[in-house]
Amino acid sequence: MGIKLGKMKGAGPYYGKSLDELNASLSWGPEEEREIERYCEKIHNNIKEEEMTPMERFKATMEGKERDPSSR
Repeated sequence: MGIKLGKMKGAGPYYGKSLDELNASLSWGPEEEREIERYCEKIHNNIKEEEMTPMERFKATMEGKERDPSSR
């Protein structure tokens, strides 16, 4: 059974744009790039510590199931 997603409600102005469109309209300064890198590093560290993969967590969220197997 596949999951169908509709248009995201309350999406920002960049939602639905291609990477080419985004790259043409956005520019990041050095401070912003470092901040984004720090966020990505935190996300990757959290993924390593979790028992679920990001896809398993997404599917559990969409199906209304428990997302944290350690709390069962």
